[in-house]
Amino acid sequence: MAQQSANAPLLRRMNARTVFDAIWRGHPISRAEIARHVGMAKPTVSHVLQDLGAAGLVRESPAPDGVVRQRNITFEPVPRSAYVLGIDVGGRFLRAALASLDGETTAREDLTHTDLDAAALPWLALRLRDRLLDQAGVSLDRLEEIVVGMPGIIHPATGKIRKVNPSRIDGYPIVEALSVSLEHPVTVENDINLAALGERWRGLGQGVDDFAFLSVGTGVGAGLVLRGHLYRGHSGAAGEIDLPGDADSPAAHAISAFAHRLYGHTPPSVPEIFATAQDDPTARLVLHEEARRIACAIAPIARVNDVELVVLGGGIGSHCGPLLEEVRAELSSRVQSPPRIEISALGDAPVLIGALALGTETCKAEIVTRRFNDS
Repeated sequence: MAQQSANAPLLRRMNARTVFDAIWRGHPISRAEIARHVGMAKPTVSHVLQDLGAAGLVRESPAPDGVVRQRNITFEPVPRSAYVLGIDVGGRFLRAALASLDGETTAREDLTHTDLDAAALPWLALRLRDRLLDQAGVSLDRLEEIVVGMPGIIHPATGKIRKVNPSRIDGYPIVEALSVSLEHPVTVENDINLAALGERWRGLGQGVDDFAFLSVGTGVGAGLVLRGHLYRGHSGAAGEIDLPGDADSPAAHAISAFAHRLYGHTPPSVPEIFATAQDDPTARLVLHEEARRIACAIAPIARVNDVELVVLGGGIGSHCGPLLEEVRAELSSRVQSPPRIEISALGDAPVLIGALALGTETCKAEIVTRRFNDS
């Protein structure tokens, strides 16, 4: 009897999580349908629905206009019972968004910075959090998850970040610093990994179990989704394919150096090279070389992982639409079964969207336990 009593709270949480998941998978949904899907007795389902309703996580679905319902009541989740904050930390900007549990963005704000260091980042993150909560009219106690994307490798055991831009944050315990500043546990993830999750959630990676997001800009990095899940590797460094000082990289510094040699003087900027390529033979040569370099960056990813799709993004990669045919042709000469190559359609937001994707997924997985532990 004592053992049964000790297990009762655990069983209650397990049943609540099972019913909660069933409602999210397909709603509106009736008691009978829930019972059939999860294999519970209808009286048990009724008790669980009462618990979930009291926790603010589910509610009765509204009846159609003009319909008075006595039977066949259906249930749905309450998306605004919890919120997720996503932050994208770039070399010159911070982008942040607040989303409800269904992923709907309720507030967004961007700001620029010129001198980001370990002291400034936690303060700026706190400032963005407070602004977004205020814009959305959301109380702090409904913020359940915070996910921050940064251009670096976050050690899974220590929470320290390395190989990061800006370099002043290298080796800093960024997870702890942000969690202390925001007074809430913070998940810090590599930005390109989050971009891959963003594509999986709302972009070209939907329904694709094996693909890569390749970011080409100030650096080059890949986020890998294999068998439907983000692959980080042993130390969190999977996809870190750019080597410091690599003269053959498609990154901005390397292709600009190549352009300098062709022009014989300070070359146009990379955006200007793209803009003038139709009329400038030298610009066309630079872009032809960039297509070759991008194909060379994709080739080992394709050979080792046999991905179905590679999505290009980043400051350069997102503008490579005119180069796609060249990239595909170059890749076909290097890989026996080349993947599809496409340009991301998520604009400047794949990292931010990925942060919200990870946050909402985590929140749905844990919110029942949190709410029931508090009750």
